[in-house]
Amino acid sequence: MALVKKIVLNRYFITLGTILMIIFAWNMYVIGNNGGIITGIVTDDKGNPVSDATVSLYVAGSAGLLSTPLNAGTDGRGEFTYTDHELIEFTIDVDKDGFVRSEKQRYHTLFRKQNFQIPKPIVLIPSISP
Repeated sequence: MALVKKIVLNRYFITLGTILMIIFAWNMYVIGNNGGIITGIVTDDKGNPVSDATVSLYVAGSAGLLSTPLNAGTDGRGEFTYTDHELIEFTIDVDKDGFVRSEKQRYHTLFRKQNFQIPKPIVLIPSISP
């Protein structure tokens, strides 16, 4: 019994056990979040959802941004969704008639096919017509 207690309380055993628990927890997180879905919301400067806006996703690579973006539209709630992505880094901007095109915003995921929610709504400012 004393030998078992000595082994279990050994700092190497505790360190190895902690590392294995962290690896297990990370793998459970990856398994639960690997659907390849990117979602977000587009609003105007008053916080109202903007429907029918074009959300452009540019893939970041070693040569910079791809010239042809992946496009998605927003629904009546201002929400957009990309599915089956395998991206690590990407940039998003939004365009709609009557609004100023949003600035490009760059995002980074932790692993390929990670489900990712854009953390803040993308805000469009109405354009001023003369």
